[in-house]
Amino acid sequence: MVFKCIFHSINNYEVQLAKSILDAEGIYTLIPNDQITSIAPYFAVATGMVQLLVSEEDAEKAEDLLKSFKEDIKAEQAKDTASITYLKQIECPQCGSHKVKLSTKPRLVMILLGYLLSGLPISAKKKIYVCDECHHKWAETKNKNCD
Repeated sequence: MVFKCIFHSINNYEVQLAKSILDAEGIYTLIPNDQITSIAPYFAVATGMVQLLVSEEDAEKAEDLLKSFKEDIKAEQAKDTASITYLKQIECPQCGSHKVKLSTKPRLVMILLGYLLSGLPISAKKKIYVCDECHHKWAETKNKNCD
């Protein structure tokens, strides 16, 4: 049996979701490097991404079934990209500059609490914004009007 790659991703969970769609339709699928990328996700790039293979006979049907799934994945990636560029829209409350960096500061209380409960220093980081112009620092505030 000859196999064809019909979907690939750096994220194992995306490939597993695509696999479940095809399995529900009775299409036999194969993920050759599934075990290693589940245990060590950083190997996905080294192994050529996580790939979903189907037989050549089922490839066309599988492509059709995954068409909307692939569009949803692209939409999610576009949303992620939009959230990354959001930092450019943040304005310093003191000088109005848009040259703002995001810094994370570990919360000492959470580190100590994590250490006491689990024996490991667990870090919960607080988002701190720093202006490059006036060096003003402020914490992220949540808008209560937003969902």
